[in-house]
Amino acid sequence: MEKSGYSRKECDFYDLDLLVPTFAEIEKYFKDYQPDVIGLSGVVSTSYSNVKMIAAMARKVAPRAAPAAPRLPSSRRSLRLLSE
Repeated sequence: MEKSGYSRKECDFYDLDLLVPTFAEIEKYFKDYQPDVIGLSGVVSTSYSNVKMIAAMARKVAPRAAPAAPRLPSSRRSLRLLSE
């Protein structure tokens, strides 16, 4: 993102695979950062339940954020996740 001209204050990438945070740490991050957009993805279908839990948490603690889930295994699941 920085290579494209966005500053760290404008965007952030919270890599759950690299950091392996607890759900409490993820929740704190969303509360503290209050993002405008939250992008969620899962590389395998088994990650769908975790993405769904994180999306619900994000809606609760950062209600103004627009969720985006472009890489879930099924576009139908992505649409259902974002509408819940």
